[in-house]
Amino acid sequence: MFEEINMKVIENRINYDALGDLTSSITGLGEILSIVCGEYIGSGAFRDVYEYSLDPKYVVKVINATSTPEANINEFQLYNEIRGLCGPLEWVKDWFAPIKWISQGGYVLLQRKTKPNHKKLHRPDKIPSFLYDIKLDNFGWIGDKFVCHDYGILYGFIEYRKRFKKADWS
Repeated sequence: MFEEINMKVIENRINYDALGDLTSSITGLGEILSIVCGEYIGSGAFRDVYEYSLDPKYVVKVINATSTPEANINEFQLYNEIRGLCGPLEWVKDWFAPIKWISQGGYVLLQRKTKPNHKKLHRPDKIPSFLYDIKLDNFGWIGDKFVCHDYGILYGFIEYRKRFKKADWS
């Protein structure tokens, strides 16, 4: 299923045959990443995050050397589900940072950049109950929306009930 969704997203963007051995070598991959990865922002357990050098409104999430691409793939698949929600579930979209692109193998992901805001007054007291990994580093602002930008780890089936829980930002 992932490959079907992914191929639709990257169709007509990259000619992998034309790139040849460049993308299969560590040096070639490093060259490509050095073009798209700007300033280093930080790391998590599975990914390193950089500003996207071609558009600072986005970040590049690169799977680190000791991990597999599941975090990026999960995040991409979940965002594809979320962006299709409508009607009474449309409010769910407001809680997730959008994803623009994912590489064919899932090792590189392009997501809308959020701005951190650690001022206690500007954080919501309650968040939707379907958000699992609740720590301030996983959230930020896009305009006036407080969103989750790290939702690559899934702990089970997500049910989009309009039920909220108290957020513990400590």
